[in-house]
Amino acid sequence: MKFTLLLLTACAFTFSGFSQSKDDEHLVRQAAQSWFNAFNKHNYDDMPSWMADDCYMINPNGLHGTHNNGTAALFNNAHATLLKNVSIKMDSMFVRFIKPDIAIVTAFSTTSGVYFPPAGIDKGNNKVEGDQHLVSTMVIMKQNNKWKFTHYQNSFIPNM
Repeated sequence: MKFTLLLLTACAFTFSGFSQSKDDEHLVRQAAQSWFNAFNKHNYDDMPSWMADDCYMINPNGLHGTHNNGTAALFNNAHATLLKNVSIKMDSMFVRFIKPDIAIVTAFSTTSGVYFPPAGIDKGNNKVEGDQHLVSTMVIMKQNNKWKFTHYQNSFIPNM
């Protein structure tokens, strides 16, 4: 009897590891894709629907901070000036659930276009053009039945 109970308990723990539904993975991928969609539309007005209020973000240049009510406007401004001629293509995405309500997403992407850092103004020596490869790490958490970013880091991958 003890052995049967032990076996049933082990099976329950084994199957609980598979409790992630394809629906959850699809919704996590959708949340991650929201970042790329906003980038390509050059419009982050829908950011509150996929970004947690306390999301911490780090951009490829090391600028970092916590998402707030002004973040969408900040990104919209960057896309109206600096990044207005840049698009991004998601090359691949990997999803790993570390808990039923927390997923880590690693996405590889490529930007194309021309931009002039830091402010989008051509100063004669600040032109960046061509493909740039990036890797993004996103922590996406289920909050109130909605998958939202709680951490985001985007890094350039040097051309080798």
